[in-house]
Amino acid sequence: MTKPFSLRELIARCRVLLRNYQGFVVKPKEQVLRFQDLALDRQQCRVTLRGKEVTVSPKKFGLLEIFMKHPGQVRSREDLLEQVWGLDFMGDSKTVDVHIRWLREKIETDPSSSQYILTVRGFGYRLG
Repeated sequence: MTKPFSLRELIARCRVLLRNYQGFVVKPKEQVLRFQDLALDRQQCRVTLRGKEVTVSPKKFGLLEIFMKHPGQVRSREDLLEQVWGLDFMGDSKTVDVHIRWLREKIETDPSSSQYILTVRGFGYRLG
């Protein structure tokens, strides 16, 4: 790596090395994640709610996948930005809020009183 480099770049490269190192152990991944009557098929990139397909953008799919992999776990805006948009995203963390709102409009019967993606005030968001 040539100098000067940013700390984010160094962290990103270290994570790639760790991910590749951990990649030697083959773990079977569940292709369909389920939460209540919501299903996310990772192989076909499909989201279904009560058996009906819901069309979502790749960013919303990524957000939903993170939530469904870790139901009940609170995810901060910064964590979601890093995992879905990447380390080199230069936008505002409010981008997450907007995408969460759009995702709620797709999967919730009443987006103003959410039952799937809940806001944990001062911390972030969680599924369930």
